[in-house]
Amino acid sequence: MDVALAEGYIPSIHSRILEVGAGSGRVVDYLLNHSYQSVAALERSRNVTTLQSRYADAVSDGRLRIHASDLDQFRSYEPYDVVLWLFCSITDFSSQEQCEMLHILSCNLNPGGEIIVDLPQGCTNGMDIHGQEHLIEEEGMPTYHGFVATIDEMNEYRHELSFRRLSGRPYTTFTGPERALFIFSGLVHAAEKALALV
Repeated sequence: MDVALAEGYIPSIHSRILEVGAGSGRVVDYLLNHSYQSVAALERSRNVTTLQSRYADAVSDGRLRIHASDLDQFRSYEPYDVVLWLFCSITDFSSQEQCEMLHILSCNLNPGGEIIVDLPQGCTNGMDIHGQEHLIEEEGMPTYHGFVATIDEMNEYRHELSFRRLSGRPYTTFTGPERALFIFSGLVHAAEKALALV
């Protein structure tokens, strides 16, 4: 449902779409199977090889580009209309890093483009999860500090990154957890900021 719900914010099958943290390709698969013509997948893990072999035809015919990169080092010369950062992956980063990563994504966005992220909602294991830092530990990997932003913090990101709007839509996943999509839109580009100062 999260992918189908996000699809409602994609203007057309010709929109240039970037998925952040593509993993093994669940969102890529959905988009390609729904006739989207310009999809890019950003992935840093060994899943890149899986994506390259699984979607070799889509890569070959130009419908899919695969970027093997960390988000903090990602730069594209072809900006996107929509950036999808789903499955609560934004929470893998600290509050400061979240704003930095959203800034990187906004620099890779067309005028009028949107960044769509989702966050867990409500409580988990009887504890309020918003505005809290958490540790992410994986065997053989460094320990990361993650963060679940509040709505106020998401609005702070919007303001700091010069987006005109932030809208949210709560939903329940197929497996039961409550989440919310947040859509950053109306990015004020540097030229518009300069005009506003004149």
